[in-house]
Amino acid sequence: MKQLSTLIVLMSTVLFTGCKSTQQTAEKETQTTMDTIKTSLDWNGYYVGTLPCADCPGIYTELLLNMDESFVLNELYMDRDLRPRVKKGTFSWNSKGNTITLNSNGKVTNSYLVGENALIQLDMKGNRITGDLAHRYELEKKQLKITDTRWKLVELQGKK
Repeated sequence: MKQLSTLIVLMSTVLFTGCKSTQQTAEKETQTTMDTIKTSLDWNGYYVGTLPCADCPGIYTELLLNMDESFVLNELYMDRDLRPRVKKGTFSWNSKGNTITLNSNGKVTNSYLVGENALIQLDMKGNRITGDLAHRYELEKKQLKITDTRWKLVELQGKK
């Protein structure tokens, strides 16, 4: 009888230890993959789209994200602005590595969920926008073409 209870205790210990080890491995894998968007996607680049506007046809938006975590944001309120409103600054990643927040002149401007060749603008609380217009809060990544373009040199080493 004593041998049976010892065997049961031993088997229980092995089973629980095995489960705990599997759980710890899964947790480590989750932690490792949590920042895969920041580390594995080609997130830097030029994004374009027309975002919804409450009192105009839309906000034509261009956002350039640089590898040094700086950005340039151009916003043109359609039928209202003659020139785009330009904001420059830096951006930071959230702890999960899937969302960026733009900071310009010490003020948080916008947050975006980073996806494959797309940025999805989030609301002021950092949540995805829902409803009928949710699909319109997306900026699409575009390739900047610098080849097959006619270039004219206007300045070289500070001299015209």
